[in-house]
Amino acid sequence: MIIYLMNFNAIKIQNIFRSFSSTKIIKDNFTPNKLKNYINIYINLYNDIENLDIKKIRRPNYPSEITENITKFAIQKHYNIIPSWDTRKGDLYLNNKNFEVKGSIDLLNGGPCSFGPTEQWNRIYFVDAKYHKLKKFTVYEIMLSNKSDIWKNIKVNKNETFQDQCDQKRRPRIKFNNLINQISYKYIKIIFDGNIDDLI
Repeated sequence: MIIYLMNFNAIKIQNIFRSFSSTKIIKDNFTPNKLKNYINIYINLYNDIENLDIKKIRRPNYPSEITENITKFAIQKHYNIIPSWDTRKGDLYLNNKNFEVKGSIDLLNGGPCSFGPTEQWNRIYFVDAKYHKLKKFTVYEIMLSNKSDIWKNIKVNKNETFQDQCDQKRRPRIKFNNLINQISYKYIKIIFDGNIDDLI
């Protein structure tokens, strides 16, 4: 009986350790070095487009591959766990939870964020890439799911809520400042603000 209990406890402890330690291991192939290289490639591309000096060319959106992986490593740094980017549902995945990531070349002053009417998440993150040329980024975490009453009742215009437009199969669009002004700050926090070298 004592041997059985010892074996049971050892197995239980091993399983707990494995589940904890596995959350610190990158489960996809987007490594820190690949992220840094991709950021450098985009900076060069962005500079080349600007140097063309053609007004009709719009600034390209900041690549979701970068903002999603910045968020992945920001979560790792802040919580000492790491989600996977290798997921078919949502942008990041961790312990049966889906995380959505929205990025912008100028989150606080740019255009509205756009949401698919069927997108689902347990938690959502926003990345400000305004100072991407300096390799500086800010990652905001909003601890609300798309199914929470708070999120569903966000006003996207004077007459419609986020859920109203989803029910109509439309893409809700709202500026980040308008969005966070409708959410209590107890649900919002910055989990990273700095240079990419400080993150990974």
